[in-house]
Amino acid sequence: MYLLSTRSLRHYYSRMTAAVFELRRYALHPGSRNPFIELFEREFIEPQEALGMTLAGLFCDADDVNRFIWLRGFEDMHARRAALAAFYGGCVWQTHRDAANAAMIDSDDVFLLRAIDVQGLDGSSVRRPLLCVAYLFDSSERLRAFHKHYVSEIAPRLKDAGVALIAAFETEPSANDFPALPVRSNDHAFVAFLSGAQRSDLLWTNPTEIVELIPTARSRLRVTMA
Repeated sequence: MYLLSTRSLRHYYSRMTAAVFELRRYALHPGSRNPFIELFEREFIEPQEALGMTLAGLFCDADDVNRFIWLRGFEDMHARRAALAAFYGGCVWQTHRDAANAAMIDSDDVFLLRAIDVQGLDGSSVRRPLLCVAYLFDSSERLRAFHKHYVSEIAPRLKDAGVALIAAFETEPSANDFPALPVRSNDHAFVAFLSGAQRSDLLWTNPTEIVELIPTARSRLRVTMA
């Protein structure tokens, strides 16, 4: 099986910190992405990680110069609430929030996700292009059906084609208990990070969206030149 079984997941999570993730996608004012990334990487990485958060990846959207995308992980929902309260109520965010907020047009395009397979989020380099592929559904039942289809049909074909699964997620069913940071609550999402494939290689899977990601200088997840 390409994705981890439930039994394997229990074993893997015993060695893994983050099981709940936010995929955060920011629309920025024209010309502000580089200064925003500089501020983020200088001021926000270590303070969040010191509170137990995992900043698994920081990315530019290859097709939109005004979009910044990042992936933040937590041990569980309780840890998420505590860490977010501590960070956004703390002195680092209070000091720099005006500068950060001034760069952002929209910071509410956020998926709250639970990990299915995150073995690739270990800081190692992956092949380019690095793609984030999202499949959106209007019900949890359709999401579950797609998950089964992905495991039985899509994942084996991708693996045979040399496409590497870096991480896979689906919508976290728990309610967002930190409402100061909204998430997309009406979409039921399956999200995969893949490397070694062109977008055209994935069209047969009928994705809702494919985004090519370019890791920033301090992204934990990086790509090789090949």
